[in-house]
Parts: sequence; structure tokens; C-alpha cells
Amino acid sequence: MEKTITIQRNKVFFSILLSIFIFSAFFLNYLNVFAADCGGCGQPACPVAPPPTSPPHTSAPRPVSPSSVSGCTCSVIYSNTPCADISCPSSCGGGDDGGGDGYYYYSPSPPPSPPPPVCTPNCSGQECGGDGCGGTCGACLAYQVCSNGICKACQIISFTINGKDNSDQDPLIVWVNALLKGYFSVNDICTSCKVESDDNWNKTYKPLPLSGNVTEQFKINTAGIYSYTLECVGTDPEYIVTDTLSLQTVKAINLPWWREIIPVLPGFLRGLWR
Repeated sequence: MEKTITIQRNKVFFSILLSIFIFSAFFLNYLNVFAADCGGCGQPACPVAPPPTSPPHTSAPRPVSPSSVSGCTCSVIYSNTPCADISCPSSCGGGDDGGGDGYYYYSPSPPPSPPPPVCTPNCSGQECGGDGCGGTCGACLAYQVCSNGICKACQIISFTINGKDNSDQDPLIVWVNALLKGYFSVNDICTSCKVESDDNWNKTYKPLPLSGNVTEQFKINTAGIYSYTLECVGTDPEYIVTDTLSLQTVKAINLPWWREIIPVLPGFLRGLWR
């Protein structure tokens, strides 16, 4: 009797254990079904999560410590490739910038720019124009022009009839109705000239020939004393250069009156001899 009770107890105990095991198996399977869409019984395997990626390399470089090598400056490479793998100069060093977005390295500094050449101003023999260093040796007056370092104004060089003026003969003797050769010469600063007289040579010359030399042929029709004036201007029309002395007194005489010929014969003969 007692043995039968013991067997019954054991059956009950094992029955309880089996019930607990079966219940636990079903309960755990229930949790797997409702907790995930993959990896459970009858479900596909869950995909493996990708490894974390580095942030895009668009941020500004992080400051790094100066290179300990003289003559090296810092550059940043936006790459997750170590500096040794991208052929960075090893002479200056480098490393990780500490932000996870790149490696930096030190590259050799560019050579310094050479100092500008020393310029010594040169105004020897000059009163105007450049000094060779961006400066000036001086300025000319309004009526002057700087030409090869010299301030020049319009200037009359000569003013003659038949190659003579009053410094050669005073009064200058010419023949009535003879073909006369009027001539004047000016420098290259003059832009226009005008001859005025109380006879036939009255004319304005503008522009002047490049040589500055002007020849005019004319005749004096009546015996008498004549005077000729030459006026020239340069860059400043208010500045007028005048010659009233060279041909201030020109005497025209008639031919063949011997009394009028005699005074001019010595000069005429000397001219032939020359």
C-alpha cells in the first residue's frame, strides 16, 4: 500500500515537471514570435547591421599643433586613409586630426619671396621726368614740355631774309621786285608760327613741318623801310614767343639808280667772292 502511494506521488511530480517544461517552451516561443520579425521560428534570419561610417568630410579642419620641424606648415587631408598610405611627406610628420574626419600632415613651407630690389633714384642731368624708381625729378612750367629730362619751351632759332638779319646788316638792303627768300627756324616744342609785316610776307604756319624749318618766297613791290615780326606758340597758347629784332629794319631799294646801288656794292661783291 505504502509502495503504491510512493509510485503515485512520483508520477504526479513528474507530470508537474513535464507540464512546467511544455508551458515554458510554448511561452518562450510566444515571446519570440511577437518580439521580432526575423530570427524566430519559421522567420528569416535578421540582417547584420552595417558598421558605423565616418561623417562626410566637409567640416573645417580642426586645429593641430604646430610642426616641430622648422619650415613645415600644416595641411589637412579629408580622408580616412592614414597619412602613410597617401604618400604624405614623412620629413614633416602628421597624424589623426582627432575628429574622426581625416588625417593631417605637415608639408614643407614655400620659400619666402625675395626682397624687392633696392632702387636708387637717378636725376643726374635732369630737371624733370622720372627718377627710375617711380618718383620724379621735377615738373615743368605750364608752357614747357619735358624732353629727355630737360624742360623746354617754344624757341625761335633764326629769322632771316636771303640768309641775313639785322645782326649782319642794319638796315638789311634788298632789291625792289627781286625774289626774296624768307626763312625761320624753331625748335620742336613750337606748334604754330605767324609772320607779320607791312609788306607781302604775312602768313600763319600751322601745323609746322617736323623739322621746324620754314621757307617762304616773296617780293617787295615798293621801295621803303619795312619791318617783320615772327610770333610762335607751343603747348600753352597764352605763352607767345616773339622776334621783332632780327628783321626790324629792311630797306628795299630800286634799280638801276647808281646812288642807291653804291652803298650795297661792297656787301654784294663780298657775297660774290665768298
